[in-house]
Amino acid sequence: MTDSLTVHDDTRRRRSLALDLVKPLGGMIVALGALIVVWVAFLRIFDVSPFVGVSPSRVFEHLTAADDAAENRAGIVSGLGRTLLDAGAGLVIGGLGSIGVACIFVLNRPIERALLPIGVALQTVPIVALVPLLALVFGRGLISTIIVTGIIVFFPTLVLVTHGLRSVSTQGIDLLRAYDASPRTVLFKLRLPAAMPSIFAAAKIAVPGAILGALLAEWLVTGAGLGYEMLTATTQNDYKQLWAATATLTSFAIIVYTLTTILERAMLERFAPDHVAV
Repeated sequence: MTDSLTVHDDTRRRRSLALDLVKPLGGMIVALGALIVVWVAFLRIFDVSPFVGVSPSRVFEHLTAADDAAENRAGIVSGLGRTLLDAGAGLVIGGLGSIGVACIFVLNRPIERALLPIGVALQTVPIVALVPLLALVFGRGLISTIIVTGIIVFFPTLVLVTHGLRSVSTQGIDLLRAYDASPRTVLFKLRLPAAMPSIFAAAKIAVPGAILGALLAEWLVTGAGLGYEMLTATTQNDYKQLWAATATLTSFAIIVYTLTTILERAMLERFAPDHVAV
């Protein structure tokens, strides 16, 4: 009897894991299909000139069947690799930095009261206005790109994570304090696990923000990556390459979002099972 129950539980667990993977992947396929439908509908509804508005079929031909298809693909792949590096580095550094600062804010309210207004003030400054200054100070390499991307990612993540760290039950805090737990113990044992939904909500916002920041830095600072590839295609009236780069970047943004959703499900099942969507 016990063995049959164990087998049943294992089967149910495997089915649950399969559903956890199938649902986000199915959503990704639907999103990619919807992207193509909206793309075609936009060109037809607004009657965009074929010279400027390139259809998905023409983009596919541009990357696979044209005489210079190999060169076109190489430009897209090379630029995408650099953009993903730029966006990923800024996302990790900006995200981890914001989580660290959020923890400091929760542990020390005076620091939050002193520093948060500065962060709000920095958010009011257009990032485009800061890019030339950052390029002068830090150069035109990866460091400037990371800083630009990190700034875009940092503040929204900070606000969401800080809110998540404080959205814990008072009963749980009182229980840990009854056992003479320090504020750091409460942070790591209770607040951070409870903040997982907020952390992943912030990640879903930060991913497109990081890509946007990387493109901005590539346009204005580094002269590399898919952002610069798009800029070059625009100046050369190579609209097929421009649409191909845009479609590739959008598709990868959807894929990264899907992977974030899968990771979120796995982490919430372990640290915050009550917040797992059914």
